[in-house]
Amino acid sequence: MVCVSGPLGPLESVVPDSTLIRVPVRPLDAASFARFGSVIEAGQPGDQTLNRAPGQMAYMWVHQELTYPRTPFIATCRYYFRGARCEYVQKHPGSTVVLVPIDAKPSVIWFLPDKAGRPDIEEVQAIVLDGRRGIVVNPGVWIRYAYPVLDTADFAYVSARVDPEDDIERAYLERDSGLTLEWYFTAPSGPDVELTSGGAVLHLPAPNGPELSLGVGGVVQREPVR
Repeated sequence: MVCVSGPLGPLESVVPDSTLIRVPVRPLDAASFARFGSVIEAGQPGDQTLNRAPGQMAYMWVHQELTYPRTPFIATCRYYFRGARCEYVQKHPGSTVVLVPIDAKPSVIWFLPDKAGRPDIEEVQAIVLDGRRGIVVNPGVWIRYAYPVLDTADFAYVSARVDPEDDIERAYLERDSGLTLEWYFTAPSGPDVELTSGGAVLHLPAPNGPELSLGVGGVVQREPVR
C-alpha cells in the first residue's frame, strides 16, 4: 500500500483505482452531534429539554420531534461484526432514525452531512456508541450503521420503512468514486498525555489517584522519595 496525504489524515492506496480514507473514531458528544440529531440520555434538572417533574419523583426530557412519512413502528435490530470498512452510505429523506442500544455493547456509526444531494466526504465522522446512550438522527443525514466493536450489537429501532426500499437513497462510494472509509481508534490525546514517536502511550493523567508512567517493559516509573 502507498500512503499519501489527505484532508482527513492518511489516505492509503488499496488498488490503483481505489483509495482508503481512514477516519479516527470520535466519542458521542451531544453538543457536536447536534448537527446530525440528538442524543438519547438522561438530562439535568436545569436543561431546557426538561418537560415535567411531577412531585419531584420523576423527570422527563423531550429530545426532539420525530418525522415519518407514515405510521412508525418499533423493531429490534442485530448487527454483526464486519470489520471497519464502509463502501456505501445511505440517507432517509423523509424519516427520522432512532437507534437505542439494548445490550450495552459498543458500536461505530458513520455520519456525513448532505451537500447538494451527496454525502460530504470532507465532513465524515465515525462516532462510537458505548451501548448506554441512544441517538436520534435527522432526516436527510447520510449514515451507515452499525459496526459492532465486539461480536454483535443489538438496538431498538424506530422506523416506518416496512419495505426496505421505502424512503432511501444510497451513495456507492467505492463503486462510483473509488473511495472506501475505514474507522480506527486513536491513542488518547490532551494535556499531560505522552506518546512515543511511534504513537504508543507512555503517560496518562489519572482523574483519580496517582498518575501512572511506564518505562520499558511496563515498569512503573515513580518519582523519587524526598
